[in-house]
Amino acid sequence: MRGGTIDEALEFMLEFYRRSPEEHGELAARIEECAAGPPEGWKHAARLCDLMAEHEQLDRPLLILRAKARLHAGEIERAVFEFDQLIMFDEALRCDLVGIYEQAAAAHPRNTTLHLALYQLHLEEERFASASHHLGRALESDPAQIRDVIQRFDRLVERDPGNKSVWDEMLGAAERMNHIEFARELFKRALRAVPEADAAALHIHGAKIARAENRLDDALVCLSQTLRSPQANLAEIEGELARIIERDPGCAEARLLLGETLLRLGAEERAATEFESCLGHDAAYRDRVREALFSSLEALLGSLRGLRFLDLYAGSGAVGLEARSRGAGAVTLVEQDRRTVALVRDNARAVALAVEVVASAVGRHLAHPPRTPYDVV
Repeated sequence: MRGGTIDEALEFMLEFYRRSPEEHGELAARIEECAAGPPEGWKHAARLCDLMAEHEQLDRPLLILRAKARLHAGEIERAVFEFDQLIMFDEALRCDLVGIYEQAAAAHPRNTTLHLALYQLHLEEERFASASHHLGRALESDPAQIRDVIQRFDRLVERDPGNKSVWDEMLGAAERMNHIEFARELFKRALRAVPEADAAALHIHGAKIARAENRLDDALVCLSQTLRSPQANLAEIEGELARIIERDPGCAEARLLLGETLLRLGAEERAATEFESCLGHDAAYRDRVREALFSSLEALLGSLRGLRFLDLYAGSGAVGLEARSRGAGAVTLVEQDRRTVALVRDNARAVALAVEVVASAVGRHLAHPPRTPYDVV
C-alpha cells in the first residue's frame, strides 16, 4: 500500500494470496507493518481485506488482521463482533486478544464495548480484579448501563466474594462517578463479604462516601480504621485527610491522623508540623499524639526492643520514658532547662525506668557523637 493505491495493491495481494497459501501469515504481517505507519494505514488495511474477501475466502491470518485493522481504525464494535466470531472457532486467539484489547482500551478509554469485552475475557480466565476494573470503566463510560453492570458484577462476586481488589475496583468507579448511593450499598456488601483481616483497608471507601455526604466525623473514624490495616494505601489516606482539613482547618483529629500517616510515609518534618498543629488546636490530644508517634514507629521498625533511643528537647521526658517502657535498650533524654531536667529525673524514678538524662543544649550535645550510633532520634 506504500506509494500506491489500494486497487493497485489489491491485484498484487490477490495474486500472492492465491499462489502462496503457505505464506498467508507472512502476508498478513507485511500488511500490518505497512498499516502501522501512516495515519490512515489501518483504514486502508481494513478496506484492502474487505476487497480481497469479495474475491477469495479469507483464512485465519487475514481475518485476524481485518478485525485488528478495524479496531485500530476506530470501528470498535464491528471489530469486537468479528473477533467474537473468530474465538468461536479458535480458542487460542483468546490469550492474544486480551493484549490487543488492552492496547485499544488505552487509546479509547471511554469505549464501553471494549471494556465489557475485556471484562468477559478476564472473567473467563478467572482474573477477577481485572474483570471488575473493566466493568467499572464500562459503567463510567456509560452510566445508563448500570443495571446490566450490577448484574454482571453480581455474577463476578459469586465467583470470588472475598476478593478485596474486586470490591476496590467497583467502589472506585462508583466514587469517580459521584454515585454515592451506589457506592454506599457496595461498601456495605463489601464489609460483609471480605474477610475481616482485609476489610479494614476498605474503610477508605467509607471515608470517601462520608466526606461526600459532609459527615466528616464518620469519615475520620473510617480513616482511623484504614490506617490500622497493613494493606492501607497511605498516599490515598493522606489525600483524604488533606481534603477534610481543607474543609475544617481546625480539626485536631484530622491533624493527628495526618501526622501519623506522614510519619509512616517517611515525611518526618511534615508529620511533626501536623502533630504541633493538632496540639495547637486541642492540647488534650497530647497523649494521643504520643501514642500515634509510637504506633507509627513500631509499624516501621517492628519493635523498639533493644534499640538505642535519643530524645532531643525532652521536656517532661514523656516520649523518652514511653520508649523505655516499650523495650528500648538505651534511652538518652536531652534538655537544656535544669529545672526541667530535675523534673525528668523525678519522673523516671517515679516509674522505675532507667534512662540517661543530659542537661545540655541540643547543639552542644550533638557536637560530641556517641560511641554507638542511635537507632531512633
